[in-house]
Amino acid sequence: MLRITRTNDANGSLLQLEGKLIAEWVGELSREINGDLETAASICLDLAQVHFVDRAGHALLLDLLQRGVKVASCSSYLSELLHLEAI
Repeated sequence: MLRITRTNDANGSLLQLEGKLIAEWVGELSREINGDLETAASICLDLAQVHFVDRAGHALLLDLLQRGVKVASCSSYLSELLHLEAI
């Protein structure tokens, strides 16, 4: 299961993800973010509570990072997986 909690402010959107980011939930997260990519000043993901990412979830996260989505926080596992600098 993946829970997505959205917070909007003048700077953009913060999406807090909790659970597993697996193929079953990739489409939902993608739909949730696609509208924001065109309208929000910025989009930031809080991945601190994501405890598993499969191949489809990994591909989506890499795509989102390439499209300018930022990561607010994440585990060291996800940081390594996504090749992020220290957050």
